[in-house]
Amino acid sequence: MRGRVSDRRAHASGTDPAKPVNIDLLHPYHRSIGIRMDPMKNSLVRSLAVAAVAALAVTTVATNAQAAVSWKNCTTVNKTYPHGVGRTNARDHTSGRAVTNFKKSNTLYAAAMRANKGLDRDKDGIACEKR
Repeated sequence: MRGRVSDRRAHASGTDPAKPVNIDLLHPYHRSIGIRMDPMKNSLVRSLAVAAVAALAVTTVATNAQAAVSWKNCTTVNKTYPHGVGRTNARDHTSGRAVTNFKKSNTLYAAAMRANKGLDRDKDGIACEKR
């Protein structure tokens, strides 16, 4: 069933039924049963692909915003996050009053640790904690 043949069902998909359809360009399943892909389904797939690419771009922008923070030392971190950055379930290990108003974000804490492990010296899950 290779080559060019006329497809009677092509009319429903908006193409001219008198025009031959190149079956070699079809997916093997559709080629085997003699059906041509519906252009509306193709446009839906394209729309979903565009939406996925747009979502990825937004995620990349958010990641780049996190990368804008300098993790060089606690002085630079505290300029952006005055009370530090910690995991969502972290508790300050201190003998005095514990810091509770730090930025709670697993993603930011992981980025800080990747950049500079010395930011969390007491290993309590909060980098650069400060009252």
